[in-house]
Amino acid sequence: MLLVVVFLVFSFDLWLHGPVQSPLRHVGLFVSLLSGLTNRFEAMVLAEFVWLIILFGRKAEVELQQVSDVVATEGLDSRGKKLLEDAYKVLLGNLNEKTNADMKPWKLHAENSDYGIKVYSSEFVAQSIKRWKVEVVVKSIDIDTFLDQVFNFDIRCGQGDTKGWDVAIKQGRIAHSFDVNDEYTISVMNTHPAGGGAISSREFIDLRWRQRTPSNVLVTIVSPDPKIHSYLKLPQGDKSLVRATNYPGAGIRLTVLPGGDLKYESISNASIGGWLPTSVINSATAGAMMESHVAMVTHLRKYNKNK
Repeated sequence: MLLVVVFLVFSFDLWLHGPVQSPLRHVGLFVSLLSGLTNRFEAMVLAEFVWLIILFGRKAEVELQQVSDVVATEGLDSRGKKLLEDAYKVLLGNLNEKTNADMKPWKLHAENSDYGIKVYSSEFVAQSIKRWKVEVVVKSIDIDTFLDQVFNFDIRCGQGDTKGWDVAIKQGRIAHSFDVNDEYTISVMNTHPAGGGAISSREFIDLRWRQRTPSNVLVTIVSPDPKIHSYLKLPQGDKSLVRATNYPGAGIRLTVLPGGDLKYESISNASIGGWLPTSVINSATAGAMMESHVAMVTHLRKYNKNK
């Protein structure tokens, strides 16, 4: 009986969050329910085989879509720029030392003195999730090196048999570039499972705006709603993964300090979707952020030592 319950819960999750949103998913659910009612192992195996056929067809479609992604050379639509400009204003508010954009105080959540990493949290008005801020000073590194080692997905996530340094991001790519200097881009990132597997892999599809001066880099990040911002021609992504959302106000700031050090600040106010309790999400997020940034600093220290 327990096996039947687990199988039906798994099938319902595939039907609700799975990669196939066409009527084919109803076929999979119907076969699963029917096999559950028979309470026969052979019937459940048959239902699993039906789901595998459905999922394999969807996987092939996603791979074809990813191959067909092309780098755009046209400028970003004014509506996209307005979306980023609004998100940029919230990001600046979140980067305040004591309060976020909602004037809610930043509270020190965790600290790792060996790596100089501080993780702060604050209330996110009208949301059950928290806003998060990470600060760390990276010793003796210039902006160009940091950008190459941290923003290059081939280095960050690995390529081929080469393993990347990021323990949080499993895969990443630039799906579109609206500017020859990569000022405006659309990125796709798939995360590793977090919280000991309590949170499955998520996918972020974000619009990014990188602003640079000789002593400062500011990256504004926001997840467009594909229904509202259809003009952006967002990639379909992998529907076998839960889609996560970066709300306006997310981003990264790099500041050159006297002596050649670099101050790194990261703001996250993301909804990871799914049905997990907020307490579980907040706990897993805090741990994942600290772990990811320890990995980042470790990689940069090793790079500095070996160069």
